[in-house]
Amino acid sequence: MQHVKNLLGGGLKPNDPRRFLVEAMICSMTADGSIDPREQAVLEALRIALRIGPFEAEQIIRYARAGQLGPYLDDRYLRIRNLIAAACEIFALRALASAIVADDHRFEVRDFFAAIPDLKLTSDELDAELYRAFRRPRAPGAQVFGELSRVAQSLPEPVDRYWMLVYTLVAEPPATLASWRVIPFLGVMQAALQITDTDMELAVVDALAFPAAIPRPC
Repeated sequence: MQHVKNLLGGGLKPNDPRRFLVEAMICSMTADGSIDPREQAVLEALRIALRIGPFEAEQIIRYARAGQLGPYLDDRYLRIRNLIAAACEIFALRALASAIVADDHRFEVRDFFAAIPDLKLTSDELDAELYRAFRRPRAPGAQVFGELSRVAQSLPEPVDRYWMLVYTLVAEPPATLASWRVIPFLGVMQAALQITDTDMELAVVDALAFPAAIPRPC
């Protein structure tokens, strides 16, 4: 149990290898179809700590019982890596909302992404994704809310939307996060991604777990 406590205190992120290990642990506890009360308490604690929704937990169990845990985790990893394109789009819209869609700001965003393992690609891949997002043609008068709503449609899983929000919060100065309600872009993002106030507060806690020394885009 002590190992579990240490793991939960580590601030696991979506593509952290330890997250997949924990999911494998969950599967091993449930695969035999028999879960004692102690296992149930650990399974539920892990689910909540990792922001794994009930539906996602059911999927994990189903794949484990079908003997498909390996392919399932491989697919999840690839899906999470593919979310980086959505993150690039969100940060391009953040820049658009602040009227700072310029190469210098894009380079700052690149350095920010490179400092976060969840968002890290090779330098060429990351430059290409950010270039596409920042230079994407947009309709005249395009509204940030409408563009964010389009991104939200590509993120059907609530857990993916949640972590997109966390990354956006991390980009803000830590001292301002307690006042997230007065940051205009975060309000628009909350509405577009349909994030509750409760989850917003949880996201602030997760964002504050990131190192203060991360280079943040202005």
